Amino acid sequence: MSIKNFTAAVAALGLLAVLPSGALAAEGTHQRGAKTVGIVTAVGSSSLTITGKAGVTKTITVTADTKLRAPDRDASGSVTLADIIAGDKVKIHLLASDPTVARSVKVEALKIAGTVAAVGKDSVTITLDDATQKTLTVNADTKLKIPDTDASGSVTLDDLKVGDAIRVKAIATAGNTLLALSINAKGTHKRGSKTVGIVTAVGSSSLTITDKAGVTRTITVNADTKLRAPDRDASGSVTLADIIPGDKVKIHLSKSDPTVARSVKVKVEALMIAGTVAAVGKDSVTITLDDATQKTLTVNADTKLRIPDRDGSGSVTLDDLKVGDKIKVETSATDATLAVSIDAKGTHQRGAKTVGIVTAVDSSSLTITNKAGVTTTITVNSATKLRAPDRDASGSVTLADILVGDKVKIQLLKSDRTVARSVKVEALKIVGTVAAVGADSVTITLADATQKTLTVNADTKLEIPDTDASGSVTLADLKVGDAIRAKAIAAAGGTLLALRISAGEYATGNGAADRPSHDGPRGGRGDRGDRGDRGGRGGRGR
Repeated sequence: MSIKNFTAAVAALGLLAVLPSGALAAEGTHQRGAKTVGIVTAVGSSSLTITGKAGVTKTITVTADTKLRAPDRDASGSVTLADIIAGDKVKIHLLASDPTVARSVKVEALKIAGTVAAVGKDSVTITLDDATQKTLTVNADTKLKIPDTDASGSVTLDDLKVGDAIRVKAIATAGNTLLALSINAKGTHKRGSKTVGIVTAVGSSSLTITDKAGVTRTITVNADTKLRAPDRDASGSVTLADIIPGDKVKIHLSKSDPTVARSVKVKVEALMIAGTVAAVGKDSVTITLDDATQKTLTVNADTKLRIPDRDGSGSVTLDDLKVGDKIKVETSATDATLAVSIDAKGTHQRGAKTVGIVTAVDSSSLTITNKAGVTTTITVNSATKLRAPDRDASGSVTLADILVGDKVKIQLLKSDRTVARSVKVEALKIVGTVAAVGADSVTITLADATQKTLTVNADTKLEIPDTDASGSVTLADLKVGDAIRAKAIAAAGGTLLALRISAGEYATGNGAADRPSHDGPRGGRGDRGDRGDRGGRGGRGR
């Protein structure tokens, strides 16, 4: 069989051994089992011995049901075990029921890469990465993908040169030799190697770059070097003067001289910079970044400003930016110091937010203390949206429905950060262990050893194991020392009302999704407590 025909056969799934019709008909019912890949070291009458890349040698049984895909080396018209020879690379799928027996065996081409060490009339010797060498036979069916270096109009082995990078697909042949199916040196000769780095210096006929590994090298640029870069001097053509230190460049080197650039391309990349405004000038803005360093960017007539019109002038200018504003800036792809756009819209559109515990409530304000211990008084007006339990059952939510002890999340106005755009009462989350259980209360010891007592009513949802097997869950099922999680809201008199209590396995999240919540201690439904958890209907402050 010719190499050309074998290559075509491999592409079309190869030549298969003749199999019993029953084996084909039942193929779909087979499980694939494991697979193994290796080099054949011995072939028996009904077995193959292979060595894997880890050096492990194993012998695999081949039966009449084993599918064989290999070159028909003896030209018998069918593939048998005799067509597989020592040196072949094979991929073997094993039976799921017996991993010592092959379900299929496929001969695969060997892939060899290295540099040309010697070229003969019908052979090529390759030096591999480990410094060993392999010699391959070349025949009329070997596909040559090699540059026509002698410009003869046809490609032959004479076009290969010692030192050329080369990739070969081959199969084993008799006598422990290798036959090349294809030889590829096209990519290497057409483009040469390439390098990428940051320009550190520009000479009259050279570029000095540093790559990501920190290696610095100087590359010659001549009249034949193709340059792709911004026309920075607006001369109408790109020259070496248009490449500047700081540019990221990709350089393709000459195949004949790797110190000379065949092409240089400046990789144009716009940068996104985010931070807070540190200073605003007439045509510049200075930004403090997350790492506390600062960058000053130039702003020109083409810079797009997406900033609130704070002064109500009808047009947006840099005067509308304030120190401390959060800001995002896109820089020019050709000049990293020039701002293409400045965006502060997102920050100002929503304003800031604050979370804390209410310490005082009056007719038009809330005083809260955040987790850092900072106390702030926020104005609440008729435009402020309120989300809280309708504690006075008036049918609408007012500031009177927010109590001392409530946890609130407040969105502030973008134009005035002392005024609330919205106030939402959130359930307090309390985690600890049961310290005491009353008829309608539970006391919890927290991680800091302090204690909180929560009132429990008919609307409190209980997620507690039915420890007394009574068929219903009550506070009596709670035991001192139980792990417990509770959601609660403030109630009159500085007390806390439990909306939900989870204990035992439910406190750790195991089983809560599988078990519905139970009635409170007096058998009431949990619906109203659920509404309390989410807060009442949105109202407006008064």
